Amino acid sequence: MLFGVRGGAGDRRDLLTLTGSQSVGTVARRLTIEGQNVWRGDAVAIPGEGESGIAGLFPLNMFKTVYICNSQGYIEFE
Repeated sequence: MLFGVRGGAGDRRDLLTLTGSQSVGTVARRLTIEGQNVWRGDAVAIPGEGESGIAGLFPLNMFKTVYICNSQGYIEFE
């Protein structure tokens, strides 16, 4: 899910959340972590202004394990 994307193509759909609804589209993207392509496909594109410093969200179920070290500010994915 990507925030602040202009011109999301594909079928327009309504995304419903607890805070309301938004018309969304899709954009072709790939997710690369440390030079490895982890995922390639269509991402949900939410138009409008995104929050500063935040490009989007991705589902953690793509990984076997996820470790978040809050004190040192890093994340490990397996």
